[in-house]
Amino acid sequence: MSDSIIQKWKRALKGVEYLFKRLIIVLVRLFFTTGGGDDTERPIRRVLFLRFDKLGDMVASLPVFETLSQARPEIAIEVLASRSNRIFIENDSRISRCWTYTKRPWQDIGMLRKLRKRKYDVIIDLICLDSVTSLFISQFTGRRVRRIGIGKKRFEKYYTDHVPLNPDGYEHIVDTTLKTLTYIGIDRSQFVGQTPLQLSGPTLGKADDFLASLRENGERRAERVIGINISAGKPNRIWKTSNFVELIEKLSATSEKAVIVIFCAPEDRGRAEKIQRLAGACCHLLPDGLNILDVSALIAKLDTLITPDTSVIHIARQYNVPVVGMYPTHGRSAAQWKPYGQPDGLVESGSECDIFDITPEQVYQEFLRVSQRIRQVAL
Repeated sequence: MSDSIIQKWKRALKGVEYLFKRLIIVLVRLFFTTGGGDDTERPIRRVLFLRFDKLGDMVASLPVFETLSQARPEIAIEVLASRSNRIFIENDSRISRCWTYTKRPWQDIGMLRKLRKRKYDVIIDLICLDSVTSLFISQFTGRRVRRIGIGKKRFEKYYTDHVPLNPDGYEHIVDTTLKTLTYIGIDRSQFVGQTPLQLSGPTLGKADDFLASLRENGERRAERVIGINISAGKPNRIWKTSNFVELIEKLSATSEKAVIVIFCAPEDRGRAEKIQRLAGACCHLLPDGLNILDVSALIAKLDTLITPDTSVIHIARQYNVPVVGMYPTHGRSAAQWKPYGQPDGLVESGSECDIFDITPEQVYQEFLRVSQRIRQVAL
């Protein structure tokens, strides 16, 4: 079955799922409440964050958890994560307890009953825009508590507090999510915008060993490590193999004291090997069999990362690694998800839907701009 047919089926199933959830909302909305949580003076002891979506969303939320743990260490932070993104926080000392939303009703109903018994003081829904699932969970878990949402439209009335989105000038998602904390008394001056993942010693050690072996480049020691990620999850963010080969050749020709590492998801390993083969001996593949935490440790050690718009951008920026990212021109995508805290590094396509018309020369020129700024800052 072709990728286009698979994508059409996925969209169709997603539509059916949405309609089903809307039906549930219609049937039970009489039981929903628009009140609750009026006692703002009541001490806050336990907060539940709803963050059961993608990997990048969880990474973008780490500054929220760090800020809250620093400003109000007495508050217990609990997170409802997804099966995929919980890996980032399940051993994080800032998180008191990590729950998992599995999308399996027979498992989730029992979990939701446990959440209801936790008697949270505040529920913060970090799922941006209207979400039937997060609305239901926030209502079921805490009907008479403060519920804070982000960018809600039809469902705004069901939240006691709300962070609006500016339709004419989107701000970065990290800054938007941090604003939820102002509703529980945390001043913006206390915000922490960049928060590295809490990685184990062995995980960091493996990254050090691998990159140390690459830096010994023949008779001379390489001064920089450039990461190029070829995976992006969605078909509209997949850059052509030939584009990556041409980009690597340009980088190799002008960055003699650098080594290049190709990053990829397991399903793209074959494509990465083809790119390496076509580009020659000037680049290396990341080790096979790594999980996302192992990959994060490697990203943390890079000097620059070049990638389509995906979660590794946000991992890199939490470690202050310079990024060159490729995006469609869709305003919300670029403005909200660009490399955080960078004045540059954004390469936009001429299309609102994909990155296919971005050229290797455009990416290379942006890489040079980022590199020049870094050198000027270092002087």
